[in-house]
Amino acid sequence: MTRPDAARSGRWDGLICGLIVVLAILLDHPFIEMGLIDDFSYIQTAFIYARTGHFVYNGWATAMLGWQIPWGALFVKVFGYHVWPLHLSNLVLAGLCMPLLHSVMRRSGLNRSHAIFATLLTGLSPIFIPLSSTFMTDTGGLLTLTLCWYGLLRALDSHSDRSVYLWLVIATAASVIGGTARQIVWVGALTMMPAAALMLRKRKGVVALAISLWVVSVASIVSCLRWFKHQPLSVPEPIIQGHFGLRSFRELAGTELAGFLCLIMLALPVFVAAIPPRSQWTMRGWVKLSAATVVVTMVSFFIAFHLMEHGWMPWTGDVVEHLGVFDYSAGWLLGVEPMLFSHTARIVGSFLIIGIAIAGAASLWNARRLETTETSSKASSWHSQIILLGGLLVGYLGLLVPRAIWFQVLDRYLLPLIPVAALIVLRLHQERLAKRIPTMAWATLAVWGMFAVMGTHDWLESHRARLTAVARLGDAGIPPEHINAGYEFNGMTQIRLAGTIVDPRVTFPPEMHVVTQPDYPADLPKSCYGIFYKSTPMVKPEFFLAHQVIPCLEPSSFGTVPYRTWLPPYGREILILQRSR
Repeated sequence: MTRPDAARSGRWDGLICGLIVVLAILLDHPFIEMGLIDDFSYIQTAFIYARTGHFVYNGWATAMLGWQIPWGALFVKVFGYHVWPLHLSNLVLAGLCMPLLHSVMRRSGLNRSHAIFATLLTGLSPIFIPLSSTFMTDTGGLLTLTLCWYGLLRALDSHSDRSVYLWLVIATAASVIGGTARQIVWVGALTMMPAAALMLRKRKGVVALAISLWVVSVASIVSCLRWFKHQPLSVPEPIIQGHFGLRSFRELAGTELAGFLCLIMLALPVFVAAIPPRSQWTMRGWVKLSAATVVVTMVSFFIAFHLMEHGWMPWTGDVVEHLGVFDYSAGWLLGVEPMLFSHTARIVGSFLIIGIAIAGAASLWNARRLETTETSSKASSWHSQIILLGGLLVGYLGLLVPRAIWFQVLDRYLLPLIPVAALIVLRLHQERLAKRIPTMAWATLAVWGMFAVMGTHDWLESHRARLTAVARLGDAGIPPEHINAGYEFNGMTQIRLAGTIVDPRVTFPPEMHVVTQPDYPADLPKSCYGIFYKSTPMVKPEFFLAHQVIPCLEPSSFGTVPYRTWLPPYGREILILQRSR
């Protein structure tokens, strides 16, 4: 389809996709007066910025948070000093991201059906829905990276030199500004823009402009990093963060493999689209698929076993795990959250996901080309896509290597890679298998979206139940600092009382007297502390919220807070416990 035809066909599709995603998020009622994941720290920075116009960090943010703080502060100014306006600000970004992402998919050569599918796959993913219900920087990062991507595609399609210059500048600016909140977005200016300029090098003045933009980008990035490093209570992260030896290669291989498998899981509906009809399967084909699935799954299990997930789906975590997939004791809250997926279900799911991916990939590999995407657009040619996406992947994956060696590639780091994976697989599907997405793939996407919405609802309901428990204790005169209410709540309490989280990487100003040692009773086992107790010494709990009764604690007279969920087990509760007497 030519570019003018694409513009006339389905011009409202992107807006409709955005509306669907926003309504899906609103179904979960994401407006909650509590921090989620790490945004408890960002929330306090936004509140102070709204009052003073200054960036003030609190010992937890490892990125400068950049443009997202003034954006969130604007909503705080309009709606008041509450947490929910900041969550609303991210919801707006989510709505803006979808039409832009749809335009990128169309300009990258996907037809109407495939572009809608790719957009909804990203917007309804069990990563995007939960993150867009928070004040985390991931949603804004995807928006600005997509804007950079869109600008580069427009530059490749531009007929006049002036238009090329304009779009290169816009794309670079989007990347540099976007990276102030989500540093990974800087790959747009550092690697994607040079890749686009390489394809435009025969245009007058493009090489000189690209070099100038790259130099300015590097200078801006270095200046931002130096500024952030010198801010009080900031937490800069060096690239080299520990010893590097032979074991590091094993850690790198396992972590990168876990991230790759998690990405396959997040993009699963596109592989379902590529699976051939049942009538085309032979017994020999089933045997080959079964053998390949067993081998790949078991090899992956051994390579990625060192991670918390022990080599089974979701392979790596942070966000998806909150939706009833996986939890560990005394993590976000004492006890283990009731899970939709048992350990056995995770094992079965691992084989199923890898089997579907192998079947879909094999189908695409063996299929004969139906047609080449006919287009007058330079941006949508395979040559342009390979170079542009190659620039993105080289920069993005390169920046993830240090994380893979010394930490873990969290599932939310994969968010920008979901549309990339969808574009590549769906473009192949469109040209080799069918011009339309099969019904089974749409059904899988619908189930995937329902899981994301329902799982996010249950995750938020758990936090609401915590707040109800805290309010019940507060009515009895018990202040928040005497309540262990979990990771996010304790973090907000610590910042409110001390102005900072206690982190060994942070140097405190001389005039700031910070209690750095937690004052937990010596006879209280560490299983009752929670993972965050060393960083929140101002929290000296007398009461503890938990998913289950903990051996070192006993039920209190304040009872439990029951809540209902949309996914099984449906009846859950938050227990209010106290020290055993």
